[in-house]
Amino acid sequence: MHFLMNIKITIPNKARNGVSFESELKMVFSDFYTYPSEVKLALFDIIFNVGMTDLNNQWPVFKKAVKAKDWSTAAKESNRKHPISKERNKYVSLADSYA
Repeated sequence: MHFLMNIKITIPNKARNGVSFESELKMVFSDFYTYPSEVKLALFDIIFNVGMTDLNNQWPVFKKAVKAKDWSTAAKESNRKHPISKERNKYVSLADSYA
């Protein structure tokens, strides 16, 4: 059984500006819907924490890797700083690398 089957994630439907996180992710990653489910969940988690502006401007290597569907590099570049827990960073990294 895949490890994500037992994880429950609750993601708010709207970003702080009233636009959905999904819409923001589609603006950053035009082929977002083609990504594996694990990657989509990881991207929701990241955009919730850092926001679209930071994701767009402060994560160039991560963004390039995701667009290239280079999940290994994306996983390595997905680490966020405190207050994000090590466990949450590990989850996101594993989600990207299992895609």
